[in-house]
Amino acid sequence: MHCFKNKAKKIARIWCVVVPAGLEAFFAAIGQPLQPGEAPSPPVLTPKAVARMEALARKYGQKLYPPDYLG
Repeated sequence: MHCFKNKAKKIARIWCVVVPAGLEAFFAAIGQPLQPGEAPSPPVLTPKAVARMEALARKYGQKLYPPDYLG
């Protein structure tokens, strides 16, 4: 379990490397494309959105935690 938080006053970037390969398909399925320099909005966690995320997590062997899991 991990999380990231940008404490800077400017846009941050993260480079994530996952081994073995394959998890990028999960991110492609669950994410939304953005334009360069565009920051994502927090997701709206409707019951339908949560069900979709849970289904994708199962498909790709991932475990999801609630947004407040780490406090």
